[in-house]
Amino acid sequence: MAKIKRRISVALGICCAGLFIASCTQGGDIENPGQETISGAGLPVESEPVTSSGMRRTQIVDPVWSIKIKALAQPQTANGVVVVLAQGKDSPELVGLTESTGKRLWNAPAARGMIPTGMSMGVDLSKTSNGKDVVLLLKKSKPRDGWGGTVWAKPVALDIQTGKSVYEGPAQVIESFPSQCPDEKDMCYTSINPYTNGSQRMRVDLSKGIQRTLIPHHEVKDTIFPISGGELYGHYRGKTAHLLKLDGDNKSWEVPLAKAMGKKYSTSRGWDIDYSSALGVYSGSIGQKFTTKKDKNGKVVARDWDFTQDKMIGLDAENGKVLWSATGANRACLAPMETHNTVLENGRSYPVRCIYESGAVHFGAADTGKLENERVRLEGFDPVTGKVIWKTQTYSPKPEEDIELAQAPADGGSTLLLSVEKKPTILDTRTGETMEAGPDERFLCSKSAHYEEPEEANAGTLLFPCTASGKKAVGTSAGALEMLNRQGKYAVVGYADAVAAYPVERPAGR
Repeated sequence: MAKIKRRISVALGICCAGLFIASCTQGGDIENPGQETISGAGLPVESEPVTSSGMRRTQIVDPVWSIKIKALAQPQTANGVVVVLAQGKDSPELVGLTESTGKRLWNAPAARGMIPTGMSMGVDLSKTSNGKDVVLLLKKSKPRDGWGGTVWAKPVALDIQTGKSVYEGPAQVIESFPSQCPDEKDMCYTSINPYTNGSQRMRVDLSKGIQRTLIPHHEVKDTIFPISGGELYGHYRGKTAHLLKLDGDNKSWEVPLAKAMGKKYSTSRGWDIDYSSALGVYSGSIGQKFTTKKDKNGKVVARDWDFTQDKMIGLDAENGKVLWSATGANRACLAPMETHNTVLENGRSYPVRCIYESGAVHFGAADTGKLENERVRLEGFDPVTGKVIWKTQTYSPKPEEDIELAQAPADGGSTLLLSVEKKPTILDTRTGETMEAGPDERFLCSKSAHYEEPEEANAGTLLFPCTASGKKAVGTSAGALEMLNRQGKYAVVGYADAVAAYPVERPAGR
């Protein structure tokens, strides 16, 4: 029975240990993604391999450059510059590096503002309307206009080449990290109006340096916060939660969360929702409320989470209609699969969900918990209809602490690496077929990064070379690097104590 850290947050991250994820970034479509077939149905993950691991790209690749730096998240690359979130002397900072050499170009301190600690801090890039690449961040600030408090910050955009300020806004109490707007340019975020204590959406035209409050405006003390791409928001009116779809200055629809999912679910327990503009759907889950136990004084002394009561849904992005639901489903047993690997973004594999036949986590008075009786299977599903395309047999994951994912070498489609009770097994997420991981294969396992200033909070994900068992290894394979979402000429990887760039070329025909 594994002990786990408490991870109930807006990132919906209970660490259900024992499963590792891996995928590649191949292009192309799957034929008939909505067909009601099950290929590989009931195939046990302990079965004999169906594909030779010798076909996989296992050769070790040496880095072009590597520099020592305490990274806190995976780097992002644009226009020949790598941007890293790193631990500075007194606070996190963003560092700009030349993509080809790793030469340090600039650095800038970054702040959290009033962002909840459960929301992971990372690197956010955007463009101005005239095409200039910029880095978005928050800069710590004193309160303005005679207000008090310690969470004030200024929204800032830096030129990615020089690190010089393109825009620095007024001090605000900011609730969401600045990010590119839905049209993939400029800067958008939410902040609190100090005069009404209500949330407001902000947009900055970075070319003109003009900030404006988007409409529709919300009632005093209303709270809104982004929970997915495609302008899907959580919206609280008093204690009532809604799912709200906005389109710039227009409201598309609003649905009570209790109507969409049921009364036991709350955005305060986290969310994990993907958006596809191509399919016009939202697909994902919102966390369920704890079942609590109180002592005679009314103090909560225990909390329980029954995985079989989790739920995933599909929503029509046009009208908010619930297209499908799956009880006992979440993706907490998987690290996030980026949507460009799945049919959500016309990739080559189906999105994957975890279906729990049993399993719960019990939290006592201490900030640790225990997984109990976990039995899970995986399903590849059609995100438009929710129909099952393939599924594995149910099994009990092997408890592995602090290992969250491994990225399997590319073999023509996205893959999952499962660390199961007998043999590490690779699952093809296009078909549901499996094969045994080879002893010489190398993967990229990951651990979450945290920092302690001004208080302990989530950063991003760091990687390390590993074997299929999750143990640290020497060297990284070409296949593992191939799956990374590369924006530049190199695969740039953030390790705990270094950032390294690797030359990666796809095999002929891919």
